[in-house]
Amino acid sequence: HAAVRRIGANKSVGIQIDDRNRLEANVYFAQTDRELPPTMVMANTQEELLDRDIWGALRYRRIGNRSQLSATISYIYGKQEYSNNNDFTFHHLYQANKNLVRYQYDFGRDLHFEVGADIFNETAKSDSAYRGETHWRFWQALFASLKYIPKKWVAAQVLIREDVIDGSFSPVQGLVGVEVKPTKWLFAKANVSRNFRAPTLNDLYWAPGGNPDLESESGFSWEAGLGVRIKKDKFQLEATGTYFQTEVDNWIIWLPEGSIWTPLNKRAVSTKGVEARIESSISIGKVMLRLNGSYTYVSSTIKEGATGHDASIGKQLIYVPQHQAKANLSVHVSRLFLLYGHNYTGLRYTTSDNQNSLPGFQFSYVSFGYTHKFNKHKVGLSFTIENLFNEEYQTIAWRPMPGRSFLINLNCQFQ
Repeated sequence: HAAVRRIGANKSVGIQIDDRNRLEANVYFAQTDRELPPTMVMANTQEELLDRDIWGALRYRRIGNRSQLSATISYIYGKQEYSNNNDFTFHHLYQANKNLVRYQYDFGRDLHFEVGADIFNETAKSDSAYRGETHWRFWQALFASLKYIPKKWVAAQVLIREDVIDGSFSPVQGLVGVEVKPTKWLFAKANVSRNFRAPTLNDLYWAPGGNPDLESESGFSWEAGLGVRIKKDKFQLEATGTYFQTEVDNWIIWLPEGSIWTPLNKRAVSTKGVEARIESSISIGKVMLRLNGSYTYVSSTIKEGATGHDASIGKQLIYVPQHQAKANLSVHVSRLFLLYGHNYTGLRYTTSDNQNSLPGFQFSYVSFGYTHKFNKHKVGLSFTIENLFNEEYQTIAWRPMPGRSFLINLNCQFQ
């Protein structure tokens, strides 16, 4: 009982009013109907979850000699329907409108300035989670960014942002970053930022479990990395290595309290780690080979809990693996492709004191497909075998993931 059915469509149209003015409209629709498998300690159930999302946007853009102005209005509609053994059905409705204004000005070859404003209004209502009540939030933001490029091989950026949520000002956020390219193939990046994240409506009001007393997250993060980028004839390679660290106060995390999960603030959480990525391709005649891979090490520990006797202090956050790796190799011949991928996820703790855990797991998948072009249109058909070797594993305790499964995807693009 774990079937998934998905359908989606999107369409974009644009009108070039004149040489400087353009109007664009976009609409997106997606629907997913999934069967929810029972836990390992439950009898078979007939739980199903239907997600339906609609997004629409209208954008105006004006391009000047040294400036660019854009304004976007958008509407988001999301609906969930949960049913259990056909005995009852719960509905969850989410609506939002987001309005964005951006203005960019080029002072010359070296200096680029951007300023913007966001106005965001969201509402949510559910006959289960929010007990029939409607909750809303009004969000405004202003930001300004300055980018300085004195030479082709060096660039620096400064950004500052302020959010106002329901009339309350957030801590000022900001970012300072620099990128250098001492050679054609070597580059380095570094940045430091001050961050802020407000709890979502689900964090605050979901029932049972929501916590209306949650405080917003705030903290600092920094990262630095090196990379190489090589492009020669029919061979391309990009490899990067990055160190990152984040120190967050009032980290919001959902934790089980008995049989109910609820979001809590952890006073201080430290996250640090490294990430390595590689993307490469080579063409041999009519055949192109691609190899992509990544590895991430993350140490995410609680430095200070809600009380001095919090057993989670110094422990890894639950369901955050220290080791993750993935890689895929694909062969492309004209309009045909064949891809093999492999994912690995390390051990994850399931309790805050790190006394219980789930073992690491790995699985493979293979996909092949064909894309047909006619005039300006494209039609693609692909077939994927997930969990190729039928591995048994869990991402959440007591909830087994599907074994070998099959996915057929039809993608149509009409111009």
